[in-house]
Amino acid sequence: MDAKELQKLMEVIFSRCRRLLGQHDLAWDAVQEVFTRFYEIAPQQTIQDPLRFLYRTSTNYCIDLMRTKDRLLPLEHTIVEECWGVTSHQAEEALLIRKLLQRFGQEAVEMLTYRYVDQMTYEEVGHIYNKSDRGIKKKVERLENQMRKYLKR
Repeated sequence: MDAKELQKLMEVIFSRCRRLLGQHDLAWDAVQEVFTRFYEIAPQQTIQDPLRFLYRTSTNYCIDLMRTKDRLLPLEHTIVEECWGVTSHQAEEALLIRKLLQRFGQEAVEMLTYRYVDQMTYEEVGHIYNKSDRGIKKKVERLENQMRKYLKR
């Protein structure tokens, strides 16, 4: 992989991590961890689609990071805003994501993240999961309905 291609991949993964985590510093740390994992695994196995590997690894890492944050003690929202630069609205969104993770599992949240945050087509999401675009569309629609019912409670 040449330097130009590496730079492009880093920008794409940084943008993804920034959208998921909502913080510049955390996103940069995530990018470093994701590429470290990539370079640790690359000599051991052939990675045919580096972008796919990096997307999946970054999604898993960011979701794991959000779960870890969930185990920390809750703080007053003004302290959170002052220390981490996160608004109470962003903190509520993160809490909602954690609750959805607990209820529906990581794969479901990942799939919806690929579809709506990354704005991938059903075909692109299907490529990641080795499923047809119709199958992904049905699963996404089912998950949306289940999550709506869950959130209305």
